[in-house]
Amino acid sequence: MPTEVSRNDLSAENETFIKQLIERGSYHSLGEALNAGVELLRQRTTLLERLRESRRQLQEGEYEEYDETGLDRLFLELKERAQKRSQEKQAVS
Repeated sequence: MPTEVSRNDLSAENETFIKQLIERGSYHSLGEALNAGVELLRQRTTLLERLRESRRQLQEGEYEEYDETGLDRLFLELKERAQKRSQEKQAVS
């Protein structure tokens, strides 16, 4: 199975689309556009893996149920943690 990627591997439609993006200034080169596409594929793959793991956790009963008060407490705790992290990052800068 070939592992090298070349311009010939693109469909004519995709090559035309990328050329239009380059002409508009969205990307400076074919490589830059392809790298952006690969990054999106990585993000999609990560998201799908996380969704599969979430589904498994639900099926296995690995979750916590919250009432309204519990959710309010959880969100407040998360907000406080996020603020603390933000302050720590600002202190380092």
